[in-house]
Amino acid sequence: ASSSPQLMAILQSRTLAERVIEKYGLLAHLYPQLWDEKNKKWMTDNLAQTPKMEDIVDGLKARLKFKDDKKNQLIKVYAYMLNPKISADLVNAYIHELSLYINENAFTSSKRNRIFVEEQLERNKADLLEAGKELSNFYVTNKVSNVIPKMDVDVRVGKNEKREMPTADLKILKTNGLQSKFDQVSEKLKGGQVVKDVPQRVYLQYLTLRVQLLEQINTFLSQQYEMTKIEESKEDLKFEVIDWARVPERKFRPERLKIVMATFLMSFFLAGFYVFFREYWERAGQEKRRDA
Repeated sequence: ASSSPQLMAILQSRTLAERVIEKYGLLAHLYPQLWDEKNKKWMTDNLAQTPKMEDIVDGLKARLKFKDDKKNQLIKVYAYMLNPKISADLVNAYIHELSLYINENAFTSSKRNRIFVEEQLERNKADLLEAGKELSNFYVTNKVSNVIPKMDVDVRVGKNEKREMPTADLKILKTNGLQSKFDQVSEKLKGGQVVKDVPQRVYLQYLTLRVQLLEQINTFLSQQYEMTKIEESKEDLKFEVIDWARVPERKFRPERLKIVMATFLMSFFLAGFYVFFREYWERAGQEKRRDA
């Protein structure tokens, strides 16, 4: 019930109609006298006589009906074509394309949040692995001692890439009271791509602190990711197909009983009108002859 307005809007949209027309080749059924199904082109080269897409969409919508049954929480789709099988196929095509369209284009706010958190989580995992590799390489290639107390540090994250500390990193830094320590280490690493004479103990502290921060961020983002998935499931446009369309076993249209009754009533009305008019005409003629 909560999704029915959105679903009705999509079903009645021009976009969905164009998708169905192009994907299922309905031009041969909508314009059999103008469309060459074998060669997939219009029989006439005169652009003025060629139906525009807007006219084609209007022609298709005239053969469709969408009814929102709010009482039973159902949406009913009707199609009226000369071929009953085409009518059933048209309804099923609309339902199928509706499902595809929702999966491809229905971006709710929760879905956008989930995608954003997912991208941040992937980025954080890559940064965490890189920081772990850098810390491991430091232990392999360096030896913290008082004999060689300083070293040159390359602070570039990548050869052609320069990153800033993410907002989530700064938030966790402030929450855990590590901002001041991180600022002290960062100040020593500013001033260029290669920082000269950085104390090894300071650099080791910096690497260890960064790994710890990235681990905390990874935990935080993982929790947020699970929460956004739950929120997304609540806002998804979901529907269930109760009955797929099938070829009717009995004739549905035109409604012959109504046609017969309407014809009878119209004939009775015309016959009565003719009788009264003829009687009036004859009386008028008799009065004229009397006066003469």
